[in-house]
Amino acid sequence: MPITIVVAILGVTAPASPQGKTDVVTLSNGDRITGDIEGLERGRLEFSTNDAGALYLEWEKLLTLLAASRVFEVVTGDGIRFVGTLTQAPDRSIAVSGTDRVDAVAMRDVVLITPIGRSFWSKLDGSIDAGFSYTQSSGVAQLNFNSETVYRKPAFAGRISASVMQTEQDDDNDDDRASITASYLRYPWQRWFVFVATKFETNKSLGLKLRSEMAAAVGPRLTNSIRAQMTLGGGFSVNDERGVDVEATQNVEGMLTFRTAYYTYDRPKT
Repeated sequence: MPITIVVAILGVTAPASPQGKTDVVTLSNGDRITGDIEGLERGRLEFSTNDAGALYLEWEKLLTLLAASRVFEVVTGDGIRFVGTLTQAPDRSIAVSGTDRVDAVAMRDVVLITPIGRSFWSKLDGSIDAGFSYTQSSGVAQLNFNSETVYRKPAFAGRISASVMQTEQDDDNDDDRASITASYLRYPWQRWFVFVATKFETNKSLGLKLRSEMAAAVGPRLTNSIRAQMTLGGGFSVNDERGVDVEATQNVEGMLTFRTAYYTYDRPKT
């Protein structure tokens, strides 16, 4: 009789606010909701509440936002960035209160809102999951581990991710795979981004002892609105590959990146 054992999953995420939920949003019909602003992206505001869980509110259906005890990065469609708390403002606008000034921004111009913690640890977000399974009938045991950590500041994001999969079988036909990736994304100018990444990978089943890769790209953000985004970039990639019983190889390759998204939430829903 086959026996299968599965142990999973551990997930860890950093809480958005260690204190009570004090942010307030007002809907276009006048209803007020208290909770935590998790961020605005792709035309929807993610809002965490105690009683209703996570809500996804269409940005065009909101009237006001108030978050006087937390710091946010607010980005407009033309790439202008504001950092500060969200204080009282007229309807359909946001007041970003920084250290020395208050900027009023029309909500129709805002495309991205990201919470920014004051301390190092509050700028971190991430997750860890691990799993183990064993099937007696086939004699296969498998261990999986994945993690991702993101460090975010205004106009900057650093990311480290790792993945490990180890498989053992009774016939000694084992398989080990592992990879780790680190990346850096920054917008040094309003519409232009710089991206740098490095990756290390090993794969026993493919006879790959170690593949090392480094890539860099730069490009413009062609479109950035509450309905769509589009970026285009170019750069190069350098890699070094070392296998079992084969000579090491090195390559330099050109790289082209293109990313676009379009969405609506009413009619038609896309």
